[in-house]
Amino acid sequence: MSVLARAFAAGCQELNLIPEVEGPDGKNFRFLGIQAKNRKEWGIAHIGNFHSGTTTIALYDTLGEEASKYVIDQTELITVALSGDLAAKMVKLKREATAANDTRMARLVNLIIFDEVDATIKEEASAAGINIFHFDDVTKKGTEHIAANERWAPTEPTRDDCPMFSYTSGTTGDPKGVMLTHGALCGTSASVQLWLGATILGESDTYISYLPAAHSFEAALFAMTIIYGVKCGYFGGDVLKLVGRDLPLLKPTFFPSVPRLYNKIFGKLKAGVA
Repeated sequence: MSVLARAFAAGCQELNLIPEVEGPDGKNFRFLGIQAKNRKEWGIAHIGNFHSGTTTIALYDTLGEEASKYVIDQTELITVALSGDLAAKMVKLKREATAANDTRMARLVNLIIFDEVDATIKEEASAAGINIFHFDDVTKKGTEHIAANERWAPTEPTRDDCPMFSYTSGTTGDPKGVMLTHGALCGTSASVQLWLGATILGESDTYISYLPAAHSFEAALFAMTIIYGVKCGYFGGDVLKLVGRDLPLLKPTFFPSVPRLYNKIFGKLKAGVA
């Protein structure tokens, strides 16, 4: 994953997909939006952002139209990486906003697609002023750039740099963004190990990523897998099949969750016993 993440970072730089913009307190940022259910490409793109000094703008895959436009406008997003099933929606948002003289989507001009999309979506994107890049093409470009430039090196982050802005889902008004720093995520990961005591997490452990990647809790858990070498597997995209399909396949040794989901799992187990 590290090799692909470096390639993704270099590809984004070479294709000028992550130019600097002025952020909070006059500080310059590089932003890349990511919108998809938890999957391998989400993680690669996110780690790739670590390598290029880019902040991930994490968008829930269920984010509504107004909330999406709000976040894209506030962060002046130029590029969003997303799953193929969400590409048509993003193109539609751009097209309709332009027609309505709504400037909130004006800066968005690039989509990095994780999956293949049909020609119709590509044509509609072009008509809306959006460039389509496939995820594999970006990593290929980055691989070529690194091979041709021996002095290329990833950006070294500091503890105060922000690898991610975690926005709320926008169900109670405009989404609120939380600036997660490397220091905060590392501190959270260390606290988990301290809380576990003698049960130290490491390379022999496996974690299943299924809580929304845009949520700060999942961001901390993902950081923990990187720091301690815990293997990270992804659910199949349907939480209702987590117990019956995903958990038996992956057999995670570490399973953090939230009360609402624990109740669902308990109910399913109880129904199975009955």
